[in-house]
Amino acid sequence: MAIAMRIIPVVLFLNVMRREAARAALVGIAGALAVNRAKSRRQHLRNGIAALLSASSEIAWRPTPLVSLFYLTRRRVQAELNYGLGEVGTALSPPAVLRRRALLFAGPASVAVVATGVIRARRRASEAVTTETVADAGNVRASVTA
Repeated sequence: MAIAMRIIPVVLFLNVMRREAARAALVGIAGALAVNRAKSRRQHLRNGIAALLSASSEIAWRPTPLVSLFYLTRRRVQAELNYGLGEVGTALSPPAVLRRRALLFAGPASVAVVATGVIRARRRASEAVTTETVADAGNVRASVTA
């Protein structure tokens, strides 16, 4: 029994050391990935992943999920998460030149879609009026006395 009582504190200490080592490894990987000034999409992606890893090192490997949620509420962690997600979004979004070209094509295309919709609506309205007059002509009673 005495041996078991000596082992439990050692196991708890090793468990804490393992968590801290894992967190330090995440921070080290994040530091190795980060680039000072991102100019290309690849560098934006690297910065985003590094920021997400750095923020997750604060959250991950906590004793309970409640403690992880507590660390998630810290402003520094939230700022890093926002920055990381923004960088990943910047890396995955199309370049500005393609966005401008898309707008150039989207304008005339949307005008064509609206014009087609208006023309179809007018045709349907005119077809509905002609079918109503034909239907009304069939329902007229003839008052013929014989």
